[in-house]
Amino acid sequence: MVTGWLFDIYPSSRGITLWFIDTEGRKHCAYDRFTPACYLRVAERETDRVAAQLRAFPFPIHLSRDMRREVYSNQEWDVLKVAVGSTLHFKTVIQRLERHLPYFVFFNSDISPQQLYLYETGLFPLAFGEYEIDAE
Repeated sequence: MVTGWLFDIYPSSRGITLWFIDTEGRKHCAYDRFTPACYLRVAERETDRVAAQLRAFPFPIHLSRDMRREVYSNQEWDVLKVAVGSTLHFKTVIQRLERHLPYFVFFNSDISPQQLYLYETGLFPLAFGEYEIDAE
């Protein structure tokens, strides 16, 4: 258990790397597996077009259907979730999709993996707390 502050967070080959500084000033590094995702509003029949753009990547990318609330209309939309198995290459995947499928509506594609991680975990920079860190 580390009592201290979340000092830094960034994408890495292990998912997300987090650095903490405890109340004694010691630094602690931790890793958390994390799969960032963006969403596309595409009809189910268009899913194969999206999948075709993703086949060239050498890491797992999972596609699944989901329901998400669109901010401006407050309506629930059926969307395609694109979960990218590499935080280091999330932006590259998004750029490829945006370049080849520019007419689809994208959600969360402009948010960095570390910011998505913070949103999903409820953490924030310099958050003081007690953090459980495994030995690995």
